[in-house]
Amino acid sequence: MKQYRKSYFHRVIAGAALLAALLFCVPLQAVLAQDDKSDDWDSWKDFKFTYRRSPTLSLYYGWTTPSFDGFTQDFARSGFLQFKIGGSTIRTKDMIANLVRYKYEYFEVANFAPRLTTLPSSNEVVTETWRFGGAAETGMGYGNPSSFSVILYNSGGINWSQISVPKQVLTPADSNILELYNGTFRFGTLSEGGVKLRLNNLFIVDGAYERAMIFPRTLFMKWVGSALLERVFQWGVDEFVDKVVDNSPAAAPVVSFVLKNGVSYAMYELRKKSMNWPFPSDPAMLNDTWKIGVSMTF
Repeated sequence: MKQYRKSYFHRVIAGAALLAALLFCVPLQAVLAQDDKSDDWDSWKDFKFTYRRSPTLSLYYGWTTPSFDGFTQDFARSGFLQFKIGGSTIRTKDMIANLVRYKYEYFEVANFAPRLTTLPSSNEVVTETWRFGGAAETGMGYGNPSSFSVILYNSGGINWSQISVPKQVLTPADSNILELYNGTFRFGTLSEGGVKLRLNNLFIVDGAYERAMIFPRTLFMKWVGSALLERVFQWGVDEFVDKVVDNSPAAAPVVSFVLKNGVSYAMYELRKKSMNWPFPSDPAMLNDTWKIGVSMTF
C-alpha cells in the first residue's frame, strides 16, 4: 500500500509539472521572446492555436539510440515513428525580402521500438517507448512565404513517455534502473534542430536531430529552475539575433540556428548526469534520434 501511494503521489506531481509547463512556461517564453510592438509575430496571442494558423500534419521516421549514464549494457537501436498535428505560420521577417520566419506548434504521438528497424543482437537491451506531448518549432530561413523556402529551426517541448521492458538477461544494477521506468508514465522534455524545405504551399520535407529526456521522477521546483535558466539563455540568443537581422539580415538564419541549437545541445549535455542541472538530481534516460519527415499544410 505504501508503494502504491508513493507511485500515485509521483504521478500527481508529474501531472502538476505538465500542467504548470503548459500554463506557465510557454506563455513566459512568449513574453521573453517579444520583438518590438510593430511586429506582432511573438505577441502573446500568437502562442495560441488560432484560425490564422495553417492546419498542419506531419509524419516522421527515424532511428534512435537510448542511453543512460551509468548503464553498463548496450541498448538496442530503435526505429522511430512520429505523428504531429497542429498549426504553422510562415511570414516575411520584418518586411525584409527573401527572409522568412516560421512557427509550428503541435501535439505529437511517437513510438520507439527495435521492431521498426533491424533486429537487435542477443546481448543488447531491448526497450519500447510510447510518447505523447506538445512542442513548438521556431525558425528563420530564405525564400518566399508563398512558394519555395529553406528554413533552419529549433524546437522544444514537454511530454509523457511509457517504457516497456520485455524479460531479458540484465545485470542487477541495470535491472534496477529500468524498473524505475518499466510500465509507468514518466514526464520528460525534448529539443530538436533541423532543416525544412518548403516545396510549395502544401508540402514540407525536413531532416532533424532530436534529443529527448525521460525523467525517472519529477522534482518540480528543480525542473522549473533548470527550464527557466535555459529559457534565459535562449532569450539572450533571440536578442542577439534581432541585432543581426538589423545589421546583416542574410546571416541571421544561420546565426540563429547555430546559437539556439548550441544552447539546447549544451544544456542537454549538462543534464546527462544531473537531469535538472545546475541543481543536484539523478540522471535521466536519453533518446538521441535522427529523423526525416514530411508535412502537409492546409
